[in-house]
Formats: sequence, structure tokens, C-alpha cells
Amino acid sequence: MMRIFKRYVLLLTVATVLFSIVSVSNSIPFILFHGIGDKCSGGVSNFTQLLSNLSGSPGSCLEIGNGEPDSWTMPLTQQASVACEKVKQMKELSQGYNIVAQSQGNLVARGLIEFCDNAPPVINYISLGGPHAGISAIPKCSFGPICDIAEALMKWEVYNDFVQDHIAPSGYIKIPGEMTKYLKHSKYLPKLNNERPEERNSTFKDRFSSLHNLVLVMFQSDTTLIPKETAWFGYYTDEGFESFLPTQQTKLYKEDWIGLKALDDVGKVKFVSVSGDHLIISEEEVVKYVVPYLTQTKFFYGEKFPAICSPCNLVTLLLHSGFNLSPIHSLSREIGNGEQDSVYMPLMQQTSVACEKVKQMKELSQGYNIVGQSQGNLVARGLIEFCDNGPPVINYVSLGGPQAGISDIPKCSSPVCQMLKTDVYSDYVQDHIAPSGFVKIPTEMSEYLEHSKYLPKLNNERPNERNSTFKERFTSLHNLVLVMFESDKVVIPKESSWFGYYPDGASTPLLPPQQTKLYTEDWIGLKTLDDAGKVKFVRVPGEHLQMAQDDAVKYVVPYLKNQPTLICIKRYTSYLLASSTSSKIKGVQDQCSNSKVTSFTQLLSNLSSSPGYCLEIGNGELDSVYMPLTQQASVACEKVKEMKELSQGYNIVAQSQGNLVARGLIEFCDNAPPVINYVSLGGPHAGISDIPNCSPPICQMLKTEVYSDYVQDHIAPSGYIKISTEISEYLEHSKYLPKLNNERPNERSSTFKERFTSLHNLVLVMFQDDKVVIPKESCWFGYYPDGASTPLLPPQQTKLYTEDWIGLKTLDDAGKVKFVSVPGEHLQMAQDDAVKYVVPYLKNQPTLSS
Repeated sequence: MMRIFKRYVLLLTVATVLFSIVSVSNSIPFILFHGIGDKCSGGVSNFTQLLSNLSGSPGSCLEIGNGEPDSWTMPLTQQASVACEKVKQMKELSQGYNIVAQSQGNLVARGLIEFCDNAPPVINYISLGGPHAGISAIPKCSFGPICDIAEALMKWEVYNDFVQDHIAPSGYIKIPGEMTKYLKHSKYLPKLNNERPEERNSTFKDRFSSLHNLVLVMFQSDTTLIPKETAWFGYYTDEGFESFLPTQQTKLYKEDWIGLKALDDVGKVKFVSVSGDHLIISEEEVVKYVVPYLTQTKFFYGEKFPAICSPCNLVTLLLHSGFNLSPIHSLSREIGNGEQDSVYMPLMQQTSVACEKVKQMKELSQGYNIVGQSQGNLVARGLIEFCDNGPPVINYVSLGGPQAGISDIPKCSSPVCQMLKTDVYSDYVQDHIAPSGFVKIPTEMSEYLEHSKYLPKLNNERPNERNSTFKERFTSLHNLVLVMFESDKVVIPKESSWFGYYPDGASTPLLPPQQTKLYTEDWIGLKTLDDAGKVKFVRVPGEHLQMAQDDAVKYVVPYLKNQPTLICIKRYTSYLLASSTSSKIKGVQDQCSNSKVTSFTQLLSNLSSSPGYCLEIGNGELDSVYMPLTQQASVACEKVKEMKELSQGYNIVAQSQGNLVARGLIEFCDNAPPVINYVSLGGPHAGISDIPNCSPPICQMLKTEVYSDYVQDHIAPSGYIKISTEISEYLEHSKYLPKLNNERPNERSSTFKERFTSLHNLVLVMFQDDKVVIPKESCWFGYYPDGASTPLLPPQQTKLYTEDWIGLKTLDDAGKVKFVSVPGEHLQMAQDDAVKYVVPYLKNQPTLSS
């Protein structure tokens, strides 16, 4: 089975240049097993080097015996044994390694995985044309006399002891209709595939199902493997050649003899089909299907996965767990020696190591985000709560984190697991087995609180040791995203990912997070964060850490991007400039550091002789899109109350969407300093009926699912989209504007109205050619009547005005409202217009009210 490889020189050259800069010192190595009739020198050596160049990972071809002859004449059991001893002697593989195998070499590779005791773990296994379910015909042979002898012997009696002991391929020839002979006399494949009912070995299955990824490549025109589907574990029925079973219909799969179904159920098996005859694979296909599983970096806890860059400027620290998941990203640092220390290094020590590493990383000094997976979340939280003088954590995304503890160690029979089940609160286990630090048996709370050395401290559970610093640090997060996996069988109960757990002293009922003492008594600040709208409880389908890319894009990526949001504030002798949303919604990007915003703020300050400030909310442009307006208004409220220079009162200038934050500040903010004058530039006060010139997915969600809870909670402009023909949906499900405008008859707040009518001056500027705020008259509170898209009502004919829901009529009757129309498109204001319509309301000349 000689390997044939298509060479595309240009691609190889480019790929080699691109990947030659990748350091292999932090990469997980791989070994390659060649097929029958081949050897490590020559073409196989070139292929191994190519994979190393493309992946940036060190690789070597593992020769067994003397190469080509032994690939035919050495029994596969012996080949697997030789491979096992060689691997255990290779120090570079001691922390784990990947395997690439060709043709018959796959059966040696699998023997290494299943049979080799005390060996380093195999992470990813890529099979190229492997005869996993057997072959029904003798493979081609072109190695002279050896072939003639081998073929003659196999044709004579393949299941004869002599043939089984001297001809390697006889170990995987499986003739349909001769299953009794095969099961009784074949000396390799029946054992490898756990086919003999009375000899099934759970250890073989456990080892095979521990793979992180299994890539099965089948060649569509394969004339060597018969049937070619054996490369996917598909095969004929036991009775004969008449019926063929695809993989999922075989007993091996359905009864899960080796764990193939278990791997497939959690998305770890990749069934790949490529064109070409046996082992003929192009470089493009190698880059697509093989290289991603060899491109490895060492993460916290030692699991090695593809390093995929995230397009964020705010550095993201990815804390990885000891469990399985290919991460979304990113910048990573090893704690200890990897996987081993993820199990045996106590979590407190892991946290201490992480803390020191983070403080040494200059790129994190201005703040960073964290994504934590499974156990890694407890190190992440230790970093947040325990790390003195560390840089601030901005956003924290928890994927399947055992935040409230776990009550059981499922599907585990190793000595370590038994110690966790029987002696979990002993000093020895607490000091030597990391997961013991978050095992929380609800019926043994006294033991847990007294002897558990990590989680009780992390969750501030001991009444006499509660630490306000831990709480303050945790509540300083901008966003906390808690992702729970619906079919999680690792974190028990899965609701622990949301801080839900059992009550003390009982295993029922399961309490949702809001009913736990940790939440109601706010031990770590979870309730504080939740009350401020900063906690996102996310539920996704799948088992532990099995996250679809779409879910990652939807729930994780938005909190990793570093694009600051703007909201700027002014008082009686200063002013607030509240910025518009980002270009993804309206085409103009604004933030406090933006030269246009800075210049405009300075211009107003110079012209009015009043100090002005631009105050960021969240992390900038990103949060202007993704942070709900209620939360933006809450953040603005807290910041304003902390600014001593605003304590005697202040003015506001707001642009576009920023006006709705400004009005939330005026109407919703308790115990805040008074707003004197409020100047609105292009504000969508009555709502908008459309998102023009918009095609990205976010805009499509605003157009099609605007009143869904998800969109309302994650996309800011959804809070003021008002479709006049869907008023019932708007009033019931929109989470911001109906409240701001006092539109719900049974929820009208006199306090909101009193605060709004306390303004000394309200200046409403509409841009005559505005194509962003639709209709532009919304800037004056004009809008369509309920249930129709025509006619357009001027503000004085709307119910908001005539019934005076927020006090607009009261202000207007007192001559305090200025309806201003200026030429130009959205926010395109001439300096003369600014001097005429804005500056007079920023000068430090108090307005008296009667």
C-alpha cells in the first residue's frame, strides 16, 4: 500500500513560509505510522516534514522493525507492542501527543491507544484510509517474493495459526459469512474492536473514547480497502457480501464496543471524504483536514488545541480546563506542567501561579477578558478575587463552570476518582487532587465548610471569614456570561454553571441561582451584578463543553472585542455628551477617543466657557451596540453620582442613540444631581421604524426578531425600534422605550414625568436630510399613529404629547421646549448652528424656575 502524494509546489512554499515562524517549543508533538509496504525514509519522511512545517508542531515517523518487510511479516500485536515501548521511551511525548496514521498503520496506532499500559495520552488521532472494520480482500503487494508468499498463504487459509502469526494483514481480514472462524482464530482485529462478547474490555473502550478528536478520512475511489467505508468503520453484515452497513448501523457503533458512538455523540468524530484512490491526498486537503488537529499550543491545564486568533484588541486570557473542548481563542499560559498539574496541583496554587503570570504580562496591564472552561473557571475566578495588584478583568465568560460545586464525579473508576468519592475532605486529597476543591456534597456541609480548601473561600461561604474585597473585585466585572450546557453530564448538577445548587443538608430540591443563599445574601456580589443587568444566563444545547461555533459567535465573541463605548456627561457648569451607536447600526463610529467627538467636546467647551467631559460606558463602541440601554443608563447613573464636579447640577448634550441613555439618566437615576438643560442632537425619542442600509447579521436580527428576549437583551438599538403596525408586540416585549416614554397605561410613573419636567430647557434638534433616524420627526417626538404607517403625526398630535405621558406638553406650555430644524444629514451640524442652538444652553447662567 504505497502512499502517493500530489505535490503543489506553490502552496507548499507559501505554507512553509507562513508556518515556519511558529515556534514548536510550546506545541504538542505528533508521530506518524506508515502503511504496509512502506518505510519512514523517502516519501513518508517528506510527508512527515510537510505536516511539521504546516502545523508548527514537531513530528516524527515511528519505524517498527526494519520497515517494509516487517510491515508485512511482523504480526500486528507485536508491532503494537514495539510501538508502545518506543513511545514510552520518548520524553518529548510524555505530556501527550497526536497521531497521524496511514492505511495499515492505523491498526498499529489504535493498538497503541487501546493496549499500551502506562503510556502518555493521545490527544488527536487522524486516520488516513484505515481498515478499521477490516477488509474482505487481500491488499495489493509489490514487494517481490514476500508478496508472493504472503498472498499464497492468505489465499490458502487466512485464519490458520501460522498465517496469523506470520502475515500482518491476516490480522484484519474479515470475510463476511465466515464470522465464526474470524472471531475464533483472527488474532488482532476482534480484540482491537472488542468484538468477542465474552472478552470485551472496558479499558480499551475508555482509552479510545478519551481522544479529543478522531478524524476518519475515506478515499472515494479507494481500490485497496474493500470496502472503502471500512475507513469510517462501515462494513458488510456478518452473513455475507449482499448487505452493507454504514457506520451508524453496525453493532460496533450501536452497542458502542470501543466508544466510537460515545465520541460521535459529543462531536469528536470527523467523518471526512476526499476524492482520489488510496492515500492520494492533495496538500489543500491536508491543510483543511489534517493540519488543524496538529496545530497545537499548550493551554492552562495542559490540553493542547488549535490556537485561533480572535480579532480583539483588549487582550483575552483564555483559561482552559482539564476537560475537553477546542477553544474559541487565544492568548494562553501554562500552569505547571499541564494536564498532570490540572489534576494534582491544588486550585489555590494554580490560582497563585496564574496571578503571578498575569501580572508579568505587560499586554494585560490595562485590563483583559477571561474565557474559562469547566474547572478552569475556578482558577479564573480565583484570579479575579484573590490576585492582589493584578490588572482588572473586564468581561468574564464562563463555559460550563462548576461555580457552585459538583455533587458527584460521574463515570469514573480510577483510583483518583475513588479517592474523590470516599476521602474528598481529607487533607491529603484536598492538597493533592485539584477537583476535590470544588466537590460539595450537600448532605455533608459541615465537613465541606471545615475541610474543603478552595470553593468555600471562593464563594465566601464561611460566615466568619467573608471577605468584602473578594466581593468588590467580583462585582467590578463589566459583564459576567454564565453558559450552561443542557445535556451536561460532567458538572452535576449542570445548574452549578449558573450558581444553582441543592440546599444545605439535602439533595433535593435543586435551587435556581436566585434562591440560593449565595445570591439572596449576596456573598460574592452575584446579585449586585445581576441587579445591574451585567449577568447573562445562557443555555446552549449539547453535552459538557460541546459548543457549536454559531453559539460561540453569538454568546462569547461579543464580549471579547475591544471597542470602547461612549457616553459623555455635563453638568450645570459642565456637560455630558452622550454618543451615538456604532457604524454597524448607523454608519458613523463614535467614541470618546474619536477625534471628531474629542474635537466637538472641546469646541463646545471653548465656545461656552464651561468644562466638558466625555464619559465612557463599558468598553466603547461594542457596548454601545451590545449592552442593553437599561444597563447603559444604569452605568451612566452610577458614574454621574461619583463625579463631584456634577453634584450641583449639569447640562447634557446627546447625539443619536446617546439621547436615550441621557433620558434614562434624567428619568430613572435615583438620588442623582439635577440636569439643568438638555440638548438633543438627532435623538430617536419616539422610536425608529426601520434600520436603513443595513445587511450584517445583527441588522437582520433587528429586522426579523426585534422583540425576542435574546435581541432585546443583547442588541441595544432593539430597545427603541417601534414598528407601528406591531404595537401590541412592542408594548409587551420592548424593554426600554415603552418605559422611557411612559407608554404602558398600567405602568406609568409620575416620578419619571416629574424628573423630565424639571428640566429648565429642552432643545430638540432635527436634521432635515436625516436618513438614519426614520422618521426624522422622531427627533421632535413625532411618529406614526398606532397600527398604521401613515400619516406621520407631528409631536403635538401624538398621544404622548396630548396625554402628557412624560411631561413634554407641560414643558412646551411653559416655553421650555425648542424645536430646532437644521440642514444636513444625521449629526452633520455646522459650527454656526452649534453656536446658535447649542452653546447658549451650556453657559454657566442658571435658569430659574417658578
